[in-house]
Amino acid sequence: MSKDELGERAATTSKSKPKGWAGDKYAHISPLPDPPKGPFAVQESRFIFNAKFVIQHHIRDRDGVLVNGYGYLCIDTRDRSNWTVPECIVDFCVEPGAIEARNGHVISEVGRPPDFVLEVASGSTGRNDYTSKRDIHASIGVGEYWRFDSLGGRLSRSAPERGLAG
Repeated sequence: MSKDELGERAATTSKSKPKGWAGDKYAHISPLPDPPKGPFAVQESRFIFNAKFVIQHHIRDRDGVLVNGYGYLCIDTRDRSNWTVPECIVDFCVEPGAIEARNGHVISEVGRPPDFVLEVASGSTGRNDYTSKRDIHASIGVGEYWRFDSLGGRLSRSAPERGLAG
């Protein structure tokens, strides 16, 4: 998969579909609304694109793997208190097209939380990423949670064996 194809796939939203989109297969899925963009989205976008590109390149030969971001992550769609918008999620053994059509990873529909979540902190979101988002991701069973502070250049990793504490 070329860098352009990976970028196109990473940028997929409910309004733009990737090459090879099987629209009929997922026509019954009602997409969640596009998440709001934060004030630092332009600054973060370069890092996020590069991170997604590296991850997608590394797992490019695996079927049933989703690498996506800027879609919702939630337990179900009824309780918005647990909705987050990670910059990147990675999920193995899923049907990526269905999650992309939904414009989010809804755990009650997918049957499991994502394996990996990456959040890019900014001046306005850093504290939230370090506290409440980390706690939400731990409570819903995310396998691994990384936070990158784009302003300070720090990467923090939390994994289940450490209780998502880092």
